[in-house]
Amino acid sequence: MPRYYFEQRSDAGIIEDEEGSDLADAALARTYALKAMREILAGCIRFDRGSPPDSIVVRDIGGAHIATVFVDAVLPESIRSRLR
Repeated sequence: MPRYYFEQRSDAGIIEDEEGSDLADAALARTYALKAMREILAGCIRFDRGSPPDSIVVRDIGGAHIATVFVDAVLPESIRSRLR
């Protein structure tokens, strides 16, 4: 099973995923990143933890870019449309 790594990126820097996760394919890795971004954003709001990362970058074991999930991708459309 392939291993994927999820880097959190923001103006403050990059938080690297040292362990990675074994997932069936790249589509599942992107879905996992979307879910992680939702949970991180919810935690920032609920517990006043400051700003969430701007994005989560998914890489494979060789370091190749698989996907990027931006924080606005997990916002409701009603909020997202106000940001444009």
